Amino acid sequence: MRKKVHYPQLVDWAKRYAKSRNLDIHQFDQYHYRITDGGFVMFDFWTTGRYQIIKTNYKDMSENYIQGRQSEAGRFQVEIKAFGAFLDLIFFPKEIR
Repeated sequence: MRKKVHYPQLVDWAKRYAKSRNLDIHQFDQYHYRITDGGFVMFDFWTTGRYQIIKTNYKDMSENYIQGRQSEAGRFQVEIKAFGAFLDLIFFPKEIR
């Protein structure tokens, strides 16, 4: 079994991102975190670079129809600018901005 690679800098990036956008961040264990905006969007991530979008309730955030992204899972690029841009697409889709 291959050893998992963890990127501890993701936690600092996520905390700065959440603070700058007035979002909440919760820690479930040493590797698992959740960023949420109070109930409209829930984004879980792990320090390995994996993520899962638990919930997006865009219809309550805007009058426009916006396709939700529930249960989407994958890996994101471990680079600070890409990380922030990726989260902006999830928390602030262009249809709402």
